[in-house]
Amino acid sequence: MNKMSSRLALLFFLTGSLLAATFAALPNPPAEAVCYTSSAVALSSSGYQSGSPPENTMDGSLVTGWADEGKGSWIKYNIGTQKSVCYVDIAWYKGTERQYTFAVSTSTDGINYTDAYTGKSSGSTLSLQRYDFPDRLAKYIMIKVNGNTENDWAAINEVKIHYYSPSIDTTVPAVSITSPSSGSSVAGPSSGVTVNITGTSSDSGSGVRFVEVRTQNTSYQPAIPKDAGDWSTWKHTRVLPPGTHTLIARATDNAGNERWYTTKVVVTSTETDKFGITKLHDTKSGGREWLAKWNSNPRTLGWGWDPYDPEFDIHGQINYVKVNGDGTARVSGDAPRFYIHDKTNSKNWQNVEITYYVKRISESKSATYQAFTAGARNGWAESKDNCDGFGYYGMMKFNGQAVFQKELINHVAYSTLAPYPWPTPWSGDGPFPKDQWIGVKFIVQNINGGKGVKLQMYYDTTDGKNGGNWQKAAEYVDNGSWFASGVPWGSNAYTWIDCGSWRAQNWVITNGYPTVMLRSDYISAADYKKFSVREINPLP
Repeated sequence: MNKMSSRLALLFFLTGSLLAATFAALPNPPAEAVCYTSSAVALSSSGYQSGSPPENTMDGSLVTGWADEGKGSWIKYNIGTQKSVCYVDIAWYKGTERQYTFAVSTSTDGINYTDAYTGKSSGSTLSLQRYDFPDRLAKYIMIKVNGNTENDWAAINEVKIHYYSPSIDTTVPAVSITSPSSGSSVAGPSSGVTVNITGTSSDSGSGVRFVEVRTQNTSYQPAIPKDAGDWSTWKHTRVLPPGTHTLIARATDNAGNERWYTTKVVVTSTETDKFGITKLHDTKSGGREWLAKWNSNPRTLGWGWDPYDPEFDIHGQINYVKVNGDGTARVSGDAPRFYIHDKTNSKNWQNVEITYYVKRISESKSATYQAFTAGARNGWAESKDNCDGFGYYGMMKFNGQAVFQKELINHVAYSTLAPYPWPTPWSGDGPFPKDQWIGVKFIVQNINGGKGVKLQMYYDTTDGKNGGNWQKAAEYVDNGSWFASGVPWGSNAYTWIDCGSWRAQNWVITNGYPTVMLRSDYISAADYKKFSVREINPLP
């Protein structure tokens, strides 16, 4: 039975005088027991150096202590009545310079002692070290020291003895985050900013057992206490990407009671692209980068290549793309498609961060699949061969959802999922907003040594102010468990589709391919700006 989880705990620090100590074996106490720190009635020792009496080991100070020369020197504690003892904490003099060889023994009568624990101190801390052993019924505790790695002295600065009691603690602990303050900002590289988190915690009942910290969509990680068992202050370090993050601290006491504290911190990147927009990932060294050339040469474009941009190719059912010369472009059409690729399709985009700002204005009709969509790892979708149309897509749907789509055969085999637990801010109140600039990032990166693909979407509602306040809207890792639908794949999950090869229904698209794209449907008018594509590094 784990005594910290099966019993409630309450602390009383050793004070008073102690005499002799000893224990006898005892069955585990009832499940409702609470672990306290014992007060003492008497103590004694084999002797002591002038100025270092045994009483110093219970004065609450790690500076004063008891010392006696000679192997076999001992100090004994009388805790008043027989109790089921849990464990003993000892702080050693020069605990970072010496290792002490010692034994903790117990007695019920002060005469007959049995060893509860034998071993050596760690030699690595001046703080209290916990020595745990099976529960024992005892009135007396003796610590016998058989020298240390430097000499034959016994020297102990502080001792705490813990025992069980059937009392029940229902008081929740207190916990707070003191730094960073709520809403504050920290800045650093786009690869991640180290955020130092500090806080406080206390408990009037059984005492704080531990504090943990997490951010949204991550698991709890342990904080570090001020000292062993002292959670009056604590600290924790996280590396966070640019964006707004929720910090959650959770304190748990020895009785299992919990309390949470939540605050927010804004992480900003000191690195921006040429439009002044925060890079969530660094551009790969020597990597390819494309930015929309819409700041000059006003022009109206139709189907085909932009004469001012050799990698901007317009396709689909398009009415027009009007480049205004001020960094914006208005699009209209039933199925407008922007393809970013070289004219020979000889260059591939693999790990990419796609950024664009869009203003939804009006549509010619509505459809359930309407979205502002970015695509990556696309083959040439305008090929007459449907097998060339594949890729991953990040969709900001007009109904307010943020979803991913994987397409394996153009218009034939695809699957859509909405994996993220938190909706975008407008989904609870209505559709994707109109007449407002919304920034969108779609990030595609290989992960797990190139065996999987991580997809992420972010959004910004500040129109790029200070690089944008990027919030995560969706995240998913395709590790082979995402299957496409819409075509009979055969009993072995493969089918011949006249592409010159077999293609799996759960194909993970890890290679680079020529095309990155933006698409939408039934658009009477929508404006775009700050459209960019950058090659980034894969994840480990």
